[in-house]
Amino acid sequence: MPKRTCAPSNPCPKRERGPDVSPEKAKAFIERASTDVAAVSEAVFSVSQASLLIKKHVEQHFDHVCIQGEVSAPKLHTSGHLYFSLKDDTAVLDAVCWRPLAHRFKDSLSHGTQVVCRGKITTYPGRSKYQMVVTEVSVAGQGDLFQLLEARKKKLREEGLFEASRKKALPPFPRCIGLITSPTGAVIQDILHRLADRFPVDVLFYPVNVQGEGALASMVEALDVLGQFASESMTPDVIILARGGGSFEDLFVFNEEALVRAMARCSLPVVSAIGHETDTTLADYVADQRAPTPTAAAEITTPHRASLAHTLTTYVRRIDQAWRQVLEPWCMRLHFFQQRLRRGYGFFPLYAQRLDDLEGRLQGYVDFWGRQQQRLAWLTARLTEPQTFVTMQETRFRYTQKALTTRAYEMLAQNTKDLRHLAQRLQQTSHEKALARGFCVALSPEGRVVTSKARGKRLSRLTMMFHDGKLAVRPVTPGDDDE
Repeated sequence: MPKRTCAPSNPCPKRERGPDVSPEKAKAFIERASTDVAAVSEAVFSVSQASLLIKKHVEQHFDHVCIQGEVSAPKLHTSGHLYFSLKDDTAVLDAVCWRPLAHRFKDSLSHGTQVVCRGKITTYPGRSKYQMVVTEVSVAGQGDLFQLLEARKKKLREEGLFEASRKKALPPFPRCIGLITSPTGAVIQDILHRLADRFPVDVLFYPVNVQGEGALASMVEALDVLGQFASESMTPDVIILARGGGSFEDLFVFNEEALVRAMARCSLPVVSAIGHETDTTLADYVADQRAPTPTAAAEITTPHRASLAHTLTTYVRRIDQAWRQVLEPWCMRLHFFQQRLRRGYGFFPLYAQRLDDLEGRLQGYVDFWGRQQQRLAWLTARLTEPQTFVTMQETRFRYTQKALTTRAYEMLAQNTKDLRHLAQRLQQTSHEKALARGFCVALSPEGRVVTSKARGKRLSRLTMMFHDGKLAVRPVTPGDDDE
C-alpha cells in the first residue's frame, strides 16, 4: 500500500546558518539561552548544542523528583548498572541505578513491584532519550497487574474452573489435532516437526494473534470454532494452544478472564503450551493439561510410534502365552475324555454330550483368539506402512537421480560433438582461407566491404585486402583514357 505523505502546514522559515563558533562561546551562549527565550527562538543550533541545551534545561527543572510506578523488565548489566522501567496504565519511563547503589536496591526492584523512586531526570544526547537516575528506592507494594491477576485467580478458583474433576482426559490415539498459535515464528514449526517424528496425524491449524491488539478476540474465536468443528475429512480430537516465550506483559493476554472461560467451555480437551517452563498463566490452570513448552505439547498429545509398535508386539506375545495356557489344559482333558469314550462310549451318552459341548466351546475360543491375532496383525501392518512408503520413495529417488545423471552426461557428450563440428565448418568457411587461395576483398576508405561495381565507381580510392597484406588502388573503368 502506498504511503501517504503530508507537507507541514506551517513550515519553519529558512534561516541562514551563521559561522561556526568555538565550544567556549557556544557554552556561554547556551548559558544565556537557558534564561533568554528570545535568544532560543532566533538562534540556529547544531544537534550537539540543542541536545546540551535540552539536557541542561531538564536537569535544572527535574534535579530532584519522586516518582511512583511499577517495575518492569529489570536487568543487571555486566558493568554493574541496573536498568529497568517504571510504568503505569498509560506511560513508561526508563530508569537506571548506577553500580554503587544497584546491589543495594536490586532486591526491591523486582518485576511487578510498586516502588517509589527518588532521583533526577536527565537526557542521553546520543539517542535523544530521557531517563531517571535513581538514588533512593522504597517499596510501595505489589504491582497493579499482579494484584489484578491474584484477584482474578481467586475468583475463577472459587467458581471451580481449576478443579481437577472438570478436566477432560486426552485421547490416547488422536486422529486430528487442532492447533491455535501464530502463523509466524518457530512455535508452529517445532510442533509440526515433533508430530511428524513421533506419530503423524492430521493438524487443523487456526492462525491467531498471540500478542497485541485483537489477540484475545482471535484466540477466543478459535477455541469456540474448533470446539464445534466437524467435517467428514477432519474433526479434531484435542486442541493445543501455544505461543513462545515472552515478558510478563507479553503473556498477560493468557490471564484474561474471557480466554479462561472459553477454554473451560470448550467441548474438546485443551493442552496449554505457553512460554517457557517457568511461565505460568491462568490458561495453564484451566487447561486440561499443561505442557512446559510447545514441543512438549506435541509429545503429550501423541504416542511414540516406536513405543507403540513395541507395546503391540508385547501384547501379541502375551496373548499367545495366554492362549497356550488356556488351551493346553483343555486339550489334555479332551484327550482324556476321548480315551474314556473309546472304552465305554455306549455306557456314557451323557459324557458324550458334554464332550460335544466342550468341543464347541473350545472351538469358539480358538476362533476368538484367531480373530484377535488377525486384528493385531492388521494393526501392526498399519504401523509399518509409513516406513514401507518411505523406503519405496527412497528407491524411486535413487533411480530417478541415476537416470538424470546418465541423461546429463549423454547430452553433454552430444553437445560437445556438435560444437566441434560447427568449429570445423567455421574454420573451413573462413575468409582467410579464401584470401590464401588468391581471392581479394575491396574495402572503402571507411573500411566497409565493396560488393558492387557501381559502388566502386563512386569511390576515389579503394583498399585491396590480400592474404599477406593490403594495397591502396584507384578504381578505373576499362576504356577510360586515365591510367
